[in-house]
Amino acid sequence: MSIIGNTCAEDPKTLSETQIKAGFVFNFARFVDWPGSAFATATSPFMVCVVGAAPLAELLTETSVGKAVGGRPLTVKSMKPNDDLHVCHVLFLGATEERQEIRTLESLKGSSVLSVSEIHGFAPAGGMIGFVVQDNKVRLEINLEAAIHAGLKVSSKLIAISRIVSRNPALGGH
Repeated sequence: MSIIGNTCAEDPKTLSETQIKAGFVFNFARFVDWPGSAFATATSPFMVCVVGAAPLAELLTETSVGKAVGGRPLTVKSMKPNDDLHVCHVLFLGATEERQEIRTLESLKGSSVLSVSEIHGFAPAGGMIGFVVQDNKVRLEINLEAAIHAGLKVSSKLIAISRIVSRNPALGGH
């Protein structure tokens, strides 16, 4: 069964790293709860934003057509680091954004944006979910403290498949 959408697809062993990450990003929307205040109106779209990872943004855009999250239309948007990222519900920072990482995380303080990245050490630096490749497999690190501080509730199912990490001030965490 594919991790992208609900349709049967290729054997997971043949999926690219980008396809696996895209599948995870979509599934995060199913296993994280946002407070009602994260949405401007009852019909506001669920926004997945991508900064610095064009192939992932393209794949998410292609596979999101007609999809919904919690009854809300799913919208995928490529953004720049200086855009207003508070409109996002899930923000994916590509590896190219490492120099902007701490500034971006600081700008999101107090908002209910699930921050996700493939940047090395992202979750210990204050991000919420970091992708880590170990033994040729994509694994997850979750900083529950950061998620709780943002008012997000992470499902025990997502926690069970992840490694829990704490903020490490030496990595720039807040």
